[in-house]
Amino acid sequence: MLKPTFKDEITVKNGFIFVNKSPSFIFFDNNGNKMFELYNTNIETKFYEGYAVISQNVKGKILYGYINEKGENVIKCQYDYAHSFKNGKADVEKDGKKFYIDKSGNEIK
Repeated sequence: MLKPTFKDEITVKNGFIFVNKSPSFIFFDNNGNKMFELYNTNIETKFYEGYAVISQNVKGKILYGYINEKGENVIKCQYDYAHSFKNGKADVEKDGKKFYIDKSGNEIK
């Protein structure tokens, strides 16, 4: 059973329980088993099509990328803006250019 301390924030999304223990997020399954932990990373969205948008401070700038449901950083934080995946693609913006990417991070032409 999770016993939060005063500063802990517990959130339930997409069948995950995650605890904000700044500077990390700890993810648990519905049975309370620890799945993974992310450090110095914010979770920006729910998981859609197996991916969630994350943000990190990279050299003083907030950039966005994606993790999968195993906590693996599958598309590194490099975008100025990033939206959730829908139908296998996500709308992103980098250096003022808006475009779609696939689940491997490749630009869709």
